[in-house]
Amino acid sequence: MNTKKLGQLKSQIPGDLVKRIDHLEEDFNNRPKDKAGNKIATFDLDNTLLEEDVGEAVFFQLQIDEKKAPLTIDQKRIPFTWGDYQALLEEDKKMEAYTRAVTAMAGIPIETITDTTRRVMESNDRFLELAGSRVPLPSPNPVMQALVDYLKSLAYEIYIISASNHFSVRYVARVYFGIQEPRVFGMKSRVTDIKHPISGKKVTVLKDQLIEPVTVGEGKAGTYKMFIGSVQPLITAGDSTTDIQVFNLSDRDGLIIWVGKDDKKLAWVKEQVTHPENVYFLKRG
Repeated sequence: MNTKKLGQLKSQIPGDLVKRIDHLEEDFNNRPKDKAGNKIATFDLDNTLLEEDVGEAVFFQLQIDEKKAPLTIDQKRIPFTWGDYQALLEEDKKMEAYTRAVTAMAGIPIETITDTTRRVMESNDRFLELAGSRVPLPSPNPVMQALVDYLKSLAYEIYIISASNHFSVRYVARVYFGIQEPRVFGMKSRVTDIKHPISGKKVTVLKDQLIEPVTVGEGKAGTYKMFIGSVQPLITAGDSTTDIQVFNLSDRDGLIIWVGKDDKKLAWVKEQVTHPENVYFLKRG
């Protein structure tokens, strides 16, 4: 990457964050080569790399779309509503809410999920609305896009681990951040190939079974250990209490980027992580 392009990227990232990353780079380069390992950065997606939540927006858009026609191949309705989802969140049952929003997509073709993701990401509207409910539409966080590109210029391996459905996460990672599927992990349903009852063509649809580990909380850390390896990430970034376990995988001298709005929540995060001195607060608007 040429000097001008690199300077443009750095100008889009808070200066104190660039300094932290550059200090980390210097420290890494001074490590013995046989102990250095790979430079790994792992990111949450929703409200971290993205402004707002693509998984919620896609689930809500599917509910809007099925008012016009059933989306599943067997013509059944989605058995879990936006109201059901919100009720579980209000009861602080995040794991159940996230998993049921994904398993409820059983019978819907992957192609439909991907196209719905494209539509919500490309929409010029600010919100989706249905029956008195309103959901904000997601968009890439430009600071995080610049950060990802800057880390790529420093030869980091970039991974995404998200609690949103895998097929939406895969689409957003590829199109908006240039990260391909082998390094992208969302909540992944099992799939099956069936013959479309009208066209007769083979269609790959989601099943109501999730593939372990499920990418929420401890499952995020489990995904890292299973698919990325034992090398500790130098940089981790997230916005949720469900990211704490991944934060605690990070290198002793690494960088934990907490993306949030609430100073009180930041204090809580620092109490939960093993190395609170490594936490950097990237405040969202």
